[in-house]
Amino acid sequence: SADGCPHSRRTTAGLKARGIPYVQISITRYPSKREDMIALSQRISTPQVFFNTRHVGGASEVISLLKEWDADTRFGSPKAKFQAEIESTFDPSNPRLALPTEEPVCMEAGP
Repeated sequence: SADGCPHSRRTTAGLKARGIPYVQISITRYPSKREDMIALSQRISTPQVFFNTRHVGGASEVISLLKEWDADTRFGSPKAKFQAEIESTFDPSNPRLALPTEEPVCMEAGP
């Protein structure tokens, strides 16, 4: 995601509303992760969402997927579907999907 990005906010709101856990990596605070995001998604826009190693897409694709999950009654809820199909699988070992280990870039307020 990028700090202040309305598409990132809309995506995280959709995940939160359904109780789906996520980890958000800001390319504003961790600019070195931007290169990883582009390499993995072939896109420069934010957010780019991954479920483990599966690239879901940007805000529109994620919101569309969440709406599909809302309509899918087999699991009872989008969170239950996430838990059964994604959370129960392995964590990614690709270092490009790893959380940043460096300190975030200091964002100072302007005058």
